[in-house]
Amino acid sequence: MEVTKSCTIDAPVDRVFKLVSDVTAMSKAFPESVLKIEELTENGPELGARYREHRMLGKKEDVIELETTAYVENEYVAMETLAGGSIWRTGWTLAPHGQNTHLSLTMQAEPQAFYARIMNFFMKSALNKGAQEELDKLKSFCEKPVIKN
Repeated sequence: MEVTKSCTIDAPVDRVFKLVSDVTAMSKAFPESVLKIEELTENGPELGARYREHRMLGKKEDVIELETTAYVENEYVAMETLAGGSIWRTGWTLAPHGQNTHLSLTMQAEPQAFYARIMNFFMKSALNKGAQEELDKLKSFCEKPVIKN
């Protein structure tokens, strides 16, 4: 199963990349659902970085571990996790669009068990909706004015 969404954000590529490439930073765009982020490696947001994310899914807390599996500064970043019997891959592709950024989000679920294949089939519409909501929240967060001290 794969879902792709995109938008144009009124912010420069480097600002958007700093957000989507660092789970700790990105979690600030989702304060109502991301409860806590733990950095499991000390290399910061780069290839091989690992995080443990505590997130509310509905009324239940879900804990997953994410690993950065691709990292090309200001162009592309991808993360993977194993959850619900599937390998989940989330990729962010960025491209300058004048002074703005074109951002694409691709989410893939590769089932590792029969029950996961069935669950993924029923989750596709929810994933479509969730991916769009995540993109909308990131867009809003990135477009907030930067406060300088």
